[in-house]
Amino acid sequence: MAEAHAAVAFSFSVSSEGFSVNINKQALGALQKSGTRALKKRIARFKNSIYNQVYPFHPSSWFYFASGVFATTYLSYDYKKSPISYIEEFLIRYVGLARYHHVPACLIFSLMLWFGGSVVNQMCLRVLLSYTGWMYLPRGVKSYKIALWGKIVQLFKSRHQRLYGYQYSLPALPLPRLKDTINKCLLSVKHLKTPEEYDALVRDADSFLRGPGPKLQIFLWLKTWITSNYVSDWWEEYVYLAGRDPIMSNSNFYGLEWMRTREIRPTQAASAAMITFLLCQVRRKLIREEIPPIQIYNMIPLCSWQYERVFNTTRIPCVDKDKIVHLADSTHIVVYHRGCYYRCPLVVDGQQLTAADMEYQFNCILNAHDATPCAGEENLAALTAGPRDSWAIARSTYFATGKNRASLDLIEKAAFFLALDDEPAHPMEPDSSDYLSHLGKMSLTGNCHNRWFDKSFMAIVHSDGTRGFNAEHSWADAPTISHVFELVTVAEWQGIEKQIPGMHFTKDGHCDGTLELKVTPRRLVWDLSPACIAVIDSSLATARNLADAIDLVVTRFCDYGRCFIKRAGYSPDAYVQMALQLAYYMDQQSVALVYESSMTRLFREGRTETVRSCTAESTEFVRSMLDDQRTAEERAALFKIATDQHQLLTRDAISGKGVDRHLFALYITSKFLRMDNSFLKKVLSEPWRLSTSQTPTNQTLQMTLPSTHPDSNRIGGGGFGPVDKDGYGVSYMFSMENALCFHVSSRYDCPKTSSKRFTENILQALHLIRDTLVSLSKKPLPDRLLND
Repeated sequence: MAEAHAAVAFSFSVSSEGFSVNINKQALGALQKSGTRALKKRIARFKNSIYNQVYPFHPSSWFYFASGVFATTYLSYDYKKSPISYIEEFLIRYVGLARYHHVPACLIFSLMLWFGGSVVNQMCLRVLLSYTGWMYLPRGVKSYKIALWGKIVQLFKSRHQRLYGYQYSLPALPLPRLKDTINKCLLSVKHLKTPEEYDALVRDADSFLRGPGPKLQIFLWLKTWITSNYVSDWWEEYVYLAGRDPIMSNSNFYGLEWMRTREIRPTQAASAAMITFLLCQVRRKLIREEIPPIQIYNMIPLCSWQYERVFNTTRIPCVDKDKIVHLADSTHIVVYHRGCYYRCPLVVDGQQLTAADMEYQFNCILNAHDATPCAGEENLAALTAGPRDSWAIARSTYFATGKNRASLDLIEKAAFFLALDDEPAHPMEPDSSDYLSHLGKMSLTGNCHNRWFDKSFMAIVHSDGTRGFNAEHSWADAPTISHVFELVTVAEWQGIEKQIPGMHFTKDGHCDGTLELKVTPRRLVWDLSPACIAVIDSSLATARNLADAIDLVVTRFCDYGRCFIKRAGYSPDAYVQMALQLAYYMDQQSVALVYESSMTRLFREGRTETVRSCTAESTEFVRSMLDDQRTAEERAALFKIATDQHQLLTRDAISGKGVDRHLFALYITSKFLRMDNSFLKKVLSEPWRLSTSQTPTNQTLQMTLPSTHPDSNRIGGGGFGPVDKDGYGVSYMFSMENALCFHVSSRYDCPKTSSKRFTENILQALHLIRDTLVSLSKKPLPDRLLND
């Protein structure tokens, strides 16, 4: 390993005869390779920063500017009146170029034109991308205005796509008008309150608008001019990092792999090695910006800012408020297995390890049957699952010096964390709901001490080779990390199908390729005092109480999917949202405030916005579905009105006209200015009984299978814990075109909720809506879509 080589690269010996210096040439060679690798990365980052500063111009385009300037000066007789003459005068007077000043002056002027042109191009593109009217165009309706706008956008874009290329061209998140936000907020809760409660809220809103509201709005307006995004930094700091509750189930989320049918089932070590190797490949592409940015309609780029902290990132516990630490590079990962921690290098002597090399390391760990954890080591990760202040105090008290500090540094500075679970393969059928629920629970909480919840993400490989991941939420949102694992999935299946050397499995379940570097992983060493172990045990008890209370059910719905919904003429997301609200009404005999996470990545450093999905229109629809007096025509009409209203709210949220992030920013500003207001406290403390999120799929545009393929409905998706102790958390994913996957969470200690019951209600609601629409449809539908 590199640090071992460094330790013996030089040695000094002193004797009565003098002193001697011994130089280990092999070690020096290893240091040289490591230094060269680090230098190449620095150069690549510097080059990328230059490219992004002038994007969508390419540095080579400067040649055309220079050629134009030279041609103009030699063909024109009055160039002395141009800025070039002033540059020549400057070079003569202050630089001393009395004879050879014309060529440098032309080069400098062309450089100024080139850079100025790139800035103007970015500004024009920023203005064009700030237009969001295209989003409100009804499906199937053509608009020459929007078509012309799209053509102009393409003119200002580059054919060479770079991950961070459009960051300087993205518009800032717009600040909504204060009165518009307040009116939308009032409208979103009117049908959920009694007339007396609503009147009181209206009075508080009027008082806010006449009092501190405009002053707070002015401060936010000023913030929009000095920051890239007026809400994202506060959202990260105060919603995530300032939270003192355990992040295991209150903040972190999980994902399951696409469980396609495998002719060859890899061993646990091979499965872990392949995902580690492919994650390193993705990291390399991220550094080189070889991954193109996600674009809507292959034209409108989304912000890529969150990808900067995918790897080499950890959340550091601090009293009152945590912090995120991101490193420019990391050459190792940390692996947990059977209560022991191991450092596994990814790079040795400047050379990237292959999947076969990594499999050797992981086999060393799995076969170390005599390895026993030291006192307190097995449950150490429970500190990251417990209360944040308790972990922060323990970190500063017991992990500030010595072995503990060194070992903790290795974990926190790792590229990512890998858990090799030693539990046997689950005996249930892989397609059963119980099996998926078990995998989901293991990915979300594990056994509370085999997951390091502070890392940006951790890969999880079960004993049968099945994989999952767990991600910390403060640094990014779910679409970012799901995109990374989608890239890994696509690369793996392409390697298997095309038999790419080093990227597929052999017939006996091992990684393809020859073993080049036999690198032995190194155990992390700990010295945990009884007082520290007591804190660990306390955090473990807290974490287990939380984990045991989580009621998680994962199920697939394969009767129909996005294909049928689109053919019926509805937005797939709005359709499922109405089904979820109908299911909630069937479950609780009432409606409640619904949180749906939407993205604001059309804007620079955008993250999420809330769609308040439970509207007066959706409430009337769900009640009509259980009202025997309503006809199918009435229900379908109400369904159409409700889905149209939901689409409008979603478009408003995506285009920066949402409600909750603006209210949140106003509330934070009021705290800074010590202008507390009862209206903001009331609206921001409303419980979200139903918290929902759609997991995006096919962000790579390469996860496509025919609808008849047996694996087209086997995408695992992901989920999260319940947001409210009396409510449900629902994550859903469209599995290709003809299936959905639902992850439903609640708490066992709440007598009003049951994840299994709610899941059954979701499936029943999907059937009820489908049957209502089919009964009125005049178009013939495929038999597969008509049969349950």
